[in-house]
Amino acid sequence: MSPRPDLGPKPRLGYTASPIERAAERRVDATAVEAMENDSRARTYVIGGELVVLKRAADVCDPLFTLAEARELGRAAEIVFLGLLEGAPRSLSDWPPRSRKRSRRATNSW
Repeated sequence: MSPRPDLGPKPRLGYTASPIERAAERRVDATAVEAMENDSRARTYVIGGELVVLKRAADVCDPLFTLAEARELGRAAEIVFLGLLEGAPRSLSDWPPRSRKRSRRATNSW
C-alpha cells in the first residue's frame, strides 16, 4: 500500500473562527425571530446569484444593509438568519434573478 499523500493543512471550517454567534436555538422561536427583525441593529448581507452587493459609504464599500435598505433594492427570494454579532442580528438576503435591479446607492462586486 502506498503512503498517504500530503494534502497540506486541513481547511478552516466556516464558523470556527467567525465572530458571528450562530444562535441556532433562536431560529425556531417565532417571537425571537420577530424581535430580531425589528432590532434597530439588525443588518443583512445582500447577494444576487454569486455577486455580493455593496453600498458606497465615504471611501469604502459596505456589505451591510439595514433591512429597510435591502427591501428598497428588491424583494428577496430568501432571507437566512446567520446569527448574532455582538448581540446584533445578521442575515443574508438573496435576490431572485427577476427582481435584481441596480441602485444608485449600491454597486455589485466580486
